[in-house]
Amino acid sequence: MGKKIQAIIFTSTPALVILLLAAILFRPFFLTGQVPIPGDILIGHYHPWADEIWEERVAGYPIKNFSLFDGVRQTLPWRLLAIEQMKLGKPPLWNPYIFSGMPLLGNLQVAAFYPLNMLFFIFSGLNAWTIYIFCQPVLAAFFTYFFLRTIGRSREASLFAGITYGFSLIMMNHLEFGIDGHTALWLPLGLGAINKIQNQGQWRWAVIFTISVGMSLLGGYPPPLIYNLIIFVLMPCLEFAR
Repeated sequence: MGKKIQAIIFTSTPALVILLLAAILFRPFFLTGQVPIPGDILIGHYHPWADEIWEERVAGYPIKNFSLFDGVRQTLPWRLLAIEQMKLGKPPLWNPYIFSGMPLLGNLQVAAFYPLNMLFFIFSGLNAWTIYIFCQPVLAAFFTYFFLRTIGRSREASLFAGITYGFSLIMMNHLEFGIDGHTALWLPLGLGAINKIQNQGQWRWAVIFTISVGMSLLGGYPPPLIYNLIIFVLMPCLEFAR
């Protein structure tokens, strides 16, 4: 019994550390209810909101990250529109709000069928979005930890690698897009599954690998999807070449 308890503690500790770091990162939401949306761009750059005085700032509201324009004017509105149509029992085929309209489902960045969209059917829109964004560094870090463990690295080294990837610059800089990281985070899970398949040959790991590929395809952002697929193909070749 003592060994089982010790194993549970050692297994759960990395997850607790990752969750704690994510909670610190998202403390504005937990403490003041702020959501991870680049709203400063909306009220600081676009009219009529840019004409208003916000928080007594005479010169207008300052924009903190200019690279997040697409998050507030594209990815979030597209996702909410697709979810709204699906809640009404309609396929999210068309976006009528851009010029004379444009395809919605045909836009990969909408990620209409990404399975984690189920959060939007459980929680309200902005709360669901916050949980969805919160999952990005947590899953990326934990999957990386899992991958490093499959290649025999220590818990400490695996946790360090997980934190490094999950909270890396690219993950944080594009965090509020909601698509970049949610496509890239499935890479380490797939790599870990490949290692398990090669070492154990169990079919369940083939299922997990298939899930990681499918989630990458549905995540919503082509560049990391392409990188994931290339690495998935090359990794077994490199293993066999040893």
